[in-house]
This record gives sequence, structure tokens and C-alpha cells, in this order.
Amino acid sequence: MSKLESLYNASFNREVIMSDLSSVAKGDAFEAKVFKLLKSHILAGEYTLNPKKCQFFMQKGYFSYKRKKEIKVDMSIEVHAEDKEKLSLLVVVECKNYNKRVGVDDIEEFESKLSQISGKNVKGIVFTTKGFQSGALEFASSIGIALARFLPDNQIQWFLERTPEILGGRSRRKAQIEEVKKALTDEKYEGKAEFIFSAFNGSYSSSFAEIFNKLIPDDFKSYNQQHLKSSNKEIVPYIGQSYIDGRVNNILKYFGFKVKNKNEILLSPICDYLSKFSNVEFIYDEDLGENVHGNKILGKLSIDSKAIFISNTLELNSPRWRFTLAHELGHFLLHRKLLLSKPNSYLVDSENSISWENIEKSDNSRLEWQANSFASSLLLPKATLIPFIANLLI
Repeated sequence: MSKLESLYNASFNREVIMSDLSSVAKGDAFEAKVFKLLKSHILAGEYTLNPKKCQFFMQKGYFSYKRKKEIKVDMSIEVHAEDKEKLSLLVVVECKNYNKRVGVDDIEEFESKLSQISGKNVKGIVFTTKGFQSGALEFASSIGIALARFLPDNQIQWFLERTPEILGGRSRRKAQIEEVKKALTDEKYEGKAEFIFSAFNGSYSSSFAEIFNKLIPDDFKSYNQQHLKSSNKEIVPYIGQSYIDGRVNNILKYFGFKVKNKNEILLSPICDYLSKFSNVEFIYDEDLGENVHGNKILGKLSIDSKAIFISNTLELNSPRWRFTLAHELGHFLLHRKLLLSKPNSYLVDSENSISWENIEKSDNSRLEWQANSFASSLLLPKATLIPFIANLLI
């Protein structure tokens, strides 16, 4: 077993302290990390390549007609036709774990290496941790090389956003593209719930699977598309409305009439309980600022520091203020264990995730739907709502 293969088996742990390794070891560990990412996702059927026709290698040599000898590459994915001896497609991956951004010269050198590997349909991807110079981004796009940035652990925060202004589909997509470009070129960029950003031929995405699948020619994609899993594999478990209603009913029963007022459910006893027994801090007097689109943040949950923030731009105890607080309580009570497994966990909420008609099928949306359902059930329990409606109909 080679050194890199050993690292592959042991190093895909996001808690590896890269700064404690030598430059060579850092590079090896990063290669192993990327190798396992690609191999595990392809074998799981999450990319369009047929996993049964793929072979994976680290530091394999390929013959160069110019050098008259083999060129070693960091890693490679060989895609074979029906005849396993015949190589039909070669995906070469270069890893740059530099202390600076990858420049045009690095991309040119990689392109030269790819052009010297003869007799193959060759595609290239460059991975880095520091990002790319803007010129490198443009040059790679012009020559058909895919770029991907793996953010360091200390530059990742887990955010869900809810903003007062709702961007339209076209505007939202444009903002997303600009955000990915920034993630690829800004060394100090901090990811919000995402840690891989990539680009290929003018396409930009925080889903590497989307870019990887664009890189692969259609002839090499699996015909069994119905068996391919989504690139955004769900990590948020399904919780139905009945389960959420049950959790809320248990809360109401525990607090009894201490929670109920004549016309509304009091949230203060729940907050007081969490403060006393779970050390949760509730902060209502801060302006939480704006998100990347310049829209006001209304609420925030910090899992690590056990703090729930409600923006002071909301009127205290107003309907929007109460719903935002109930929404954050829902995140804390329903999602705390899940978010504790994420580094630097935050949920940052703004109004677009409150409007159910704007929810899409994704992990973030599932989190938001569950928190919205919890807030609605808590503020307007069915046990209260149904008799009220019945009385109106009499």
C-alpha cells in the first residue's frame, strides 16, 4: 500500500489539523481528501458516471508523447467501455494546497500536462484550498478545465437565511453566481453551509456534482438516470406534522396554563426554562445586520454558544417578532443534535423562508419547513384553533 493510499484510508476527517503537517504531508493529505470525496460519491451513484465502469488511481503515470516517458498525475479516474481493457475517458485531478491563490501559470502548466497524455479523451479538474486568481478563473473557463475550491474548516459556518425582501428567480440565480465567484477567488471567504465551490465553462455552483456532471461528455454518462441519487443527498431526517404537533402538545402540557394567556401563547416561560436548564441565552437588543444580498437578518441561532438572537428592528412581542422567536425555538428543539455535528453551526433567518410558497425541495428548506410548522403549531395549537373555528360556524 502506497503512502497516499494509506492517507486515503485515514485522512478524510475534517478535523485533521493541516497546519501541523509539513508542506508535503499537507499536499498528500489534501490529495487523499479529494480522492475519497470523488471516489465515494461516484461509487454511491451520486454523479452521472457509471460506477461499474470506473477505476480510481493516485499518482499513476500516463505516457507523454513529448517526453517519451510517463507523466504522473495526482489522481485519475479511468472510465472503460464494455471492454475493460479499453480506456475511453480519463479524468485527471490536480490538487494545489498552496499558501496562495492558484494563478494562470498553474492552469497553463496543468493544461500542458493534459495535452501530452495521448490517445485518451482527457478531462481536467483543479482543486485548491486558497482559491484562484480571477485570471485563472477566466482562463480555465476558456480551455474547458473545471475548478473547485475546498474551504478550510475554519472558514465554514452553517447558515440558513430568511430575509425581508424576496429575490426573484433570475435575480437569485445571478446573486448565487456572484457568490460562487467570490468563494472561488477570495482567500478569506467564509462559507455559509457549503464548503465546495466550483466552476466549468461559465457555469458556477456550490454543488460540485453539478459541475462534475457538466464536465463529463454525454456519451459517458450512465443510462440508468433513474437510479442516480440527488447530488444534494438529504441529511435532514423527515419529520411529519403529526410529530411536530406532538412535540408542541408535550410542551404545552408540561407548562400547563402558565403558557396560555387569554388570546395568545406566552413564549417567555419556555425561554425562561431553556435559560435555566439548558443555558440558552436570549438576545433581543442587537441589530443583526444584513446577509450577503444586503437584506436584514431577523433571527439567528448559534448552536455552539447556545444563543438565540431576535433583531431589534422587529417590534417586541409583535406577530412577526413572536413568530421569529418561535421559529428559532423550533430550530433549537428539533435540529440541535443535527447541527451539533456541524462546525461553527449557525442558523440565520430572514423572511423568505417563512413564506411556505417559496420553499424548494432541499435540506435547507426541510429545516425551514419544520421550524415554520413548529412555530405555527406552538402559536396556534390545533386544540385551540379547531374549537374556535367550530364556534364561529355555530
